[in-house]
Amino acid sequence: MTQGTHFAGSTSLLRGGGASLPLLSFHRALSDLGPTHARKHHLTREVRRLSMENTATAAADRQSEKKIIFSASPWEPQMGYSRGVRIGNQVFIAGTVAADGEGNAVGHDAFAQTEFIIEKIQTSLRRLGAELEDVVSTTTHLTDFAHFDDYARAFQKYFGHITPVNTTVAVALVKPEFLVEITATAILPGTAES
Repeated sequence: MTQGTHFAGSTSLLRGGGASLPLLSFHRALSDLGPTHARKHHLTREVRRLSMENTATAAADRQSEKKIIFSASPWEPQMGYSRGVRIGNQVFIAGTVAADGEGNAVGHDAFAQTEFIIEKIQTSLRRLGAELEDVVSTTTHLTDFAHFDDYARAFQKYFGHITPVNTTVAVALVKPEFLVEITATAILPGTAES
């Protein structure tokens, strides 16, 4: 009874994280060992070994699922961040301002800058296998709420039919000529893990 209970408990430990580990080696170990104490000691070592293998395999699998993209932004290499990351069915786009590849502002008002930003976000999403329609959340940083109406018109033009959740806050941005910055998160439908 004790051996069966111990073995069952060890089996459940090995199935943690949703992945079943090969249990054939446990059956072999149990049949090869004699006394109960030796079985428990060997079983504990085997659990540790397989747990470490499973952890390494899971980490490698997660890393192979992760896709990272970069843009021509001068700030990405300076700060060490990426334009976008996709892990599984989730896509994360970094805060995006209306900047060309050299860091110069594109557009002189919040409407033009917001259009440029959303098109830049769309390009990043597509590189990661997503579309604007997959966006579920945005965070907008405005340098002044006096720009809100112009920003809102452009945002409505692109996202009005998608209706992601949004938070808009007032902040100071990296350069005074940038009026708007938008961060986006997308979830791809039909690819969620169960």
